[in-house]
Amino acid sequence: MLIWYAGLIAAALFMHGAMAATDSMALAAALAAAAVAIPLSLLGYTMRAYRAAFNSHILVPAIGPIVILVLIFEYVEYNQRVDDAYSAQLIPANLVLLSDVKWVRDSAHRAGRLSGRVVNRSPHQLVGMSLEVALYGDNEKLGSALTDATLDVAPGQQANFTTAAPDLFAAGIRELPCVRQDALPPTAGAKASPGAFQCIYRVAGTRGEQVFF
Repeated sequence: MLIWYAGLIAAALFMHGAMAATDSMALAAALAAAAVAIPLSLLGYTMRAYRAAFNSHILVPAIGPIVILVLIFEYVEYNQRVDDAYSAQLIPANLVLLSDVKWVRDSAHRAGRLSGRVVNRSPHQLVGMSLEVALYGDNEKLGSALTDATLDVAPGQQANFTTAAPDLFAAGIRELPCVRQDALPPTAGAKASPGAFQCIYRVAGTRGEQVFF
């Protein structure tokens, strides 16, 4: 029976990987095929090995609950991924306006904080956003980070946000204002003076929820 438990766990992991492999259809198909093949192989092995003593009235009740739990788990995971994908497409990035964005260095913990103000111009509830931030010195990229901010901004409303970000500042830099740019790195026309630092950010993604009245 232990081999059944191990096989069904492996099948669940393969199925989970298949749903996560959104960038490669071939990989997703291969993982899904493996998830189906494992239980079938186990059933075939059990029937061959225990042909004389094989009793479906015993085997089905033994493995049935496990199969049901695996199917329920995969169903919940699938619905969660559908909800996440829908949430990520609900609010276009150009309807999220940011102002007073700055990167502050916490000298005590050598950590960075990104803060600013956000305005939600969409008809949906803004519950989160992802920001890609890059630091440039003498027009050379010194580092970058992707950070997520949890929000709760109603349509047409605004709010402050603060989120943790890795420390990418050079020694001596404590605070730096950031400017929005849809394409990183900075354009060739935006040359900085020698020795100057630039903080550039873009809205990499949003998360929204429908508003029901």
